[in-house]
Amino acid sequence: MSPTWGKMGMGWVAWVTRPVALGWILSAAGEARAQGVETSDIPSVELAPGTVESTTEEGSGVTPLVAPLPFRNSQIGWGIAVMAGLIHRFDADTTVKPSTGAIAGLASENGSWGVMGMEMARFDQDTWRARGVAGYMDLQYDFYGIGIDAGEAGQAVPIDQTFFVASGALLRHVVSGLYVGGQILWLTTTVTLQNPVAFPGQPALPDQGNSQLLAGGLQAEFDTRDDDYWPQRGSLAQLKGNFFTTTT
Repeated sequence: MSPTWGKMGMGWVAWVTRPVALGWILSAAGEARAQGVETSDIPSVELAPGTVESTTEEGSGVTPLVAPLPFRNSQIGWGIAVMAGLIHRFDADTTVKPSTGAIAGLASENGSWGVMGMEMARFDQDTWRARGVAGYMDLQYDFYGIGIDAGEAGQAVPIDQTFFVASGALLRHVVSGLYVGGQILWLTTTVTLQNPVAFPGQPALPDQGNSQLLAGGLQAEFDTRDDDYWPQRGSLAQLKGNFFTTTT
């Protein structure tokens, strides 16, 4: 099929991910601060014997976070996304920044909906960083064609686009603050008319409603922040490159 549907699918994934990530960051920061989850690299203060057991027990647990996110999009209307997640640890050392996992769902007034799960994990004293995202969405919207002229013509076709996306990355610490590794992305999407009966007499066309994108790539990350969600010092810089296969 034409690469257009695959690019549109990537655009929708990016749009959905942004508010979910924002809710993740805001709620995680608030919950971490409010419930005392240790998220900085600063070593904890040693207390007198007999006074640290309960503090250590709380800090090494999990912290839930929830964020409802209302939105409005010109294509799918008013809706709400709800994100729920956990700040947790794979390492017992509370001086290492924690991992975070979350699931999210969204629904809009025109019947569009979607679900997504994600994880940002740290292993072996933050030597390894693993990220993963998987999601499915069913979106209904009007397609006005390609280009400015098509949009200004004001003629649209109501379509139903579904897609499934999965992405993962694994990075290793190499020098102070620098992580490098690989990533992979897979996206499959289908496009159908919401009401095929409304367009009778159309000539037979080759199947244009299915597309798959597969991409491998490299990623580098420089991270010196003292906290993922509420940093007071440090920097974060990322460099990513994907190499896509031919769209089918």
